[in-house]
Amino acid sequence: YRAIDGPLEINIKKNKLVPLIGANESGKTTILQSIFAFDYANDKEYEGRHLKELRNFYNPQDKNPAIIEAEISIRKIDFLNCISDDTLRTKYADLPTFSEITISRNLDTKDYSISIIENVEDGKVIAKDIVSRLPYIIYNDDFIERPKNEIPIPEKTTELYGWLGIYERAFNKINSSVFDIIKEPEENIKLGILSDVEAEINKTLIKEWGKISLDDGSCLSIKLQLENNNTLKVQIVEKKGNTDRFFRIEERSKGFLWFFNFVMKIKYNPKANGSNNDIIYLLDEPGSYLHSVAQERLCHMIKNISNKDGKVIYCTHTCLLYTSPSPR
Repeated sequence: YRAIDGPLEINIKKNKLVPLIGANESGKTTILQSIFAFDYANDKEYEGRHLKELRNFYNPQDKNPAIIEAEISIRKIDFLNCISDDTLRTKYADLPTFSEITISRNLDTKDYSISIIENVEDGKVIAKDIVSRLPYIIYNDDFIERPKNEIPIPEKTTELYGWLGIYERAFNKINSSVFDIIKEPEENIKLGILSDVEAEINKTLIKEWGKISLDDGSCLSIKLQLENNNTLKVQIVEKKGNTDRFFRIEERSKGFLWFFNFVMKIKYNPKANGSNNDIIYLLDEPGSYLHSVAQERLCHMIKNISNKDGKVIYCTHTCLLYTSPSPR
């Protein structure tokens, strides 16, 4: 896959916090993107950049497809329960007992296969059923994606991903949907829904920004508006004394842009299915735009995420190694 010219394995069962340390152009981001490409639910994220130009750049004669595999711990009974097709579930009910399977994805064809299923077409179907129930894989890289100020809302319910999916999750938190506000005829009801979503998001933003910023985090908040009844407009509000000042998101500091991107994806991940436990976070140079004090606080935040919420694989240029003084 791109610059990865041989087998590479990362054990996230054993390690909950995995740093990928190396110089620029050493392939750290490539590793993250290859992992992100395993789950088909991510195919439309980042405009599908991780699924384009897959061939190895340094060995163009190698025409073998790029393969990303996941070794998955799963009992036979849970494996069968994941299969949505009754006919396939019955067909494979007599499989020998197992505790682990390997699911492979050919990134050229986007098709899946399973180590214990010989029938190719059956393997494609069953693998997608299982992958849809695996923990989320979240990728955060603000170098190639910035938060959106305007999010178009389609008339029909479509597959939700990207920033539309992120805000839909925030709406879901108050038992609503982004589609409710474009269908709602009463203006006051629309404003009430938007206000409730603002409160939900601001509760999260203020709390998390306060953890890493040099102030208490309460001076910045989010404002939501509906324009032309089909576009969700997002603004950042800065409180100065008793007055408010309004900004487009990209007008804020690069550090805040990174933080906003990071927190919104973690707290309102748009993947519709899957486990909320053991989320896999792929962080590309997290906090590179942050003040040194904020970076130190971010390290504690990432460690807490790996302890409580899931696995973290992150890229960095350097690693601080803390050791005790040598005995004299």
